[in-house]
Amino acid sequence: MPDLRSRIAKWPRRLPGVPLSNVKALEAKMESLPRKGAKVGRNVRLLGRLDELDPHLVTIGNSCVIGRHSALLTHCAIRGARPVTIEDYVRIGLGALILPGADIAAGERRGDDAPC
Repeated sequence: MPDLRSRIAKWPRRLPGVPLSNVKALEAKMESLPRKGAKVGRNVRLLGRLDELDPHLVTIGNSCVIGRHSALLTHCAIRGARPVTIEDYVRIGLGALILPGADIAAGERRGDDAPC
């Protein structure tokens, strides 16, 4: 059985529902995040949306997957901007909404695939 690191390294080409033609667009999106100020680890797959107003407040650890139609928000009209921290090996499922000030611990699952 292959180890976890080798399986994670192959994720972009094995994501169900993501055509191979979209892999380059996904990689371009991931390369643009550090230029916007976001701190992003290795082997991160961001299929959802990142807050465009304050991307410098987002920290994503290594080997994380953020699912489709999900959003990471760093600003709130009432409380202002607050950082969002996602540690290593986190899975955020389809349609999840991560609110300002969230701190998700290593190895946690949030969203549609999280246990009740």
